[in-house]
Amino acid sequence: MRNAIRDESFEKRHSRRQKKRRRAQLIRRFISFGLLGVILLCIILFFTPILNIRNVSITGNSKIDTAQIEQSLGMVVGENLLLTRTNKIEDAILSFPYAETVTVKRKLIPPSIIIEIVECEPIAYIIHNKTFVIVNVNGKILEVTDQKPELMELAGLKLTSSNAGEIISLDDNGKLKSVLDVLATFRKSGLMDGVTVINFEDMDNLTFNYQNRIDGICGSTSDLSHKLSLFREAITSNRLTENSRGTIDLTQTGYARYRP
Repeated sequence: MRNAIRDESFEKRHSRRQKKRRRAQLIRRFISFGLLGVILLCIILFFTPILNIRNVSITGNSKIDTAQIEQSLGMVVGENLLLTRTNKIEDAILSFPYAETVTVKRKLIPPSIIIEIVECEPIAYIIHNKTFVIVNVNGKILEVTDQKPELMELAGLKLTSSNAGEIISLDDNGKLKSVLDVLATFRKSGLMDGVTVINFEDMDNLTFNYQNRIDGICGSTSDLSHKLSLFREAITSNRLTENSRGTIDLTQTGYARYRP
């Protein structure tokens, strides 16, 4: 009887061991086939032309020439889509002064690169060495030209350099932040399109001209946003017409005084 029990117990243990071996063999085979599948997939994706880039789409650029962008990128068409470094493409385009932001996306069908560009908005110019230095609201130099642009002038500023792509450098370094703050305030005021010149010669006596017909006298830059709001109310009031010329004095707190 005892021998029968021992034989039965041995058979059970042997059966369990065989099941474990078979299970282990199945797992090893599954892993082997899985690794083989991954290797084959990598070969197909990375070493065959199936995912080679066929097209590069560039949108959002008007100031930056498309041909120049393509030249800066080199031979992107024909490269493997997955191996192409999108950050390298972004850096190449951001080297253009007019580029503000760049988004690069991959498209699988057909394998393509999609480039979306947001360009800087030119808002003003500064005269420097008989040239016109065009800048955006953040003081970034977008280009230097011999042709006078149809933008407002930032008078009373002396540049120490005029390299496109850099932030303007002034002879008075402490003045730059105040200048940029003034530009941002004018932009928020909604008056930017009509302003022809802002004079920064004396930061305690800031002045500007609107539509070549009305001078604005701000005094200091303190509470500039409110002063520009008063100026806007004055030029849109019934008292002034589209042909009115003169001066609006904003130096007295809370008042906009018009003088023909």
